Amino acid sequence: MLIGVVTIQCLLIAYAESPKWKGLFLTLPLPFTAVVMSVGRPIDASTIAALFVLLVYTQSVRLLSNRLHVPIVLAIGTGVAIYAVIGLGCAKLVPTGDTPFWVACAVTIPTGLLLHSRHRKETEHPHRTTLPIALKLPAILAVLGLLLTLKHALAGFAPLFPLVSVVGAYETRHSLWTLARPVFTLMVAIPPMLIVTRLTQPSFGLGGGLALGWVVFLPILFLLRRDQQ
Repeated sequence: MLIGVVTIQCLLIAYAESPKWKGLFLTLPLPFTAVVMSVGRPIDASTIAALFVLLVYTQSVRLLSNRLHVPIVLAIGTGVAIYAVIGLGCAKLVPTGDTPFWVACAVTIPTGLLLHSRHRKETEHPHRTTLPIALKLPAILAVLGLLLTLKHALAGFAPLFPLVSVVGAYETRHSLWTLARPVFTLMVAIPPMLIVTRLTQPSFGLGGGLALGWVVFLPILFLLRRDQQ
């Protein structure tokens, strides 16, 4: 299921020419949902903290490529390595329990709103992929293989491991704010989704809690995306 979800979403990003649509497809947490189900662990503060590590990933790729002129493939690989190192290092350090979870939400949502409101509008160039699917699939499978190897060690940092963002970074290499800006939206929209999931999981199970979380996530996404137009 995870392979199918990631492959389809990557292809949507690759073949969507408009930066607006690329950004939307990058924002949909479909692989996130699949990985949460795959790992099967309760939602806690580490899942929220992973949003900051994802922010580090997207900004490191952007800065390495745009500012330091590192080749995009090397910049992406470095970004993935940074995420893995931070995630593995912090997986056992972030405390579980209600208080850390609520504190993480209280920090992340205002930070996301601030980044979302302060980000200046960038000129983004339309681009449709010229890379054949036969070359995309090995890259997707390689990153999936890395995640499946590390998912239990990454714990709560596994769901936001950059899967779609790896191909997304390559496909938005001409305008990497298209890759970076959706993280600001996720920092606002994912915590309410996970709050609902955490509160309803005891009654409805993890799958049911995530489904109810999506009901909360989509209106927030709509409002934030409309504000960007």
